[in-house]
Amino acid sequence: MDIDFSGGLPNFESFVLKQPLKSEDFATNLIAMGQYGCNLSHEIQNNASKYIRVNPGKDIANMLINQAGNMENQFRAIEAHSRNFIKQVKNNNGGDNQKQNYCKNVNKNLDNAMKSMDNIAKRNDNADLDLKRVDGIEGSLQILVATVRENIKLQFGM
Repeated sequence: MDIDFSGGLPNFESFVLKQPLKSEDFATNLIAMGQYGCNLSHEIQNNASKYIRVNPGKDIANMLINQAGNMENQFRAIEAHSRNFIKQVKNNNGGDNQKQNYCKNVNKNLDNAMKSMDNIAKRNDNADLDLKRVDGIEGSLQILVATVRENIKLQFGM
């Protein structure tokens, strides 16, 4: 199977933590990762949208667009959780309970994004659609999710 990974995760190394950061810096890093997740999810929608009026294929295209939209929403929620966490830290409310809630919420969003990725990966490609780029983006998103999870473990031990 040919997979097109072009345009995946530029500057990916900048997302991988080598050591824990100040809580505010960690959340800022997670906002950037969430933005990449949104952009990549939207890119799946762009790649699938050209098949909306193709038969057979429009059902697969619609499913991809919907699942990618779900992923985009999950990454936006991670951005929102991170912004809220930054506010809590600035107000000296970034204690253990807030860190646990932050990690729990982010991991829940990542789980939901992975469900959508699984649906994309399990699609029935009985139509003659060129979706190599979608597969590459989905692979990049899986790497992004794994990196966020590892960063949370390094940062908070959770």
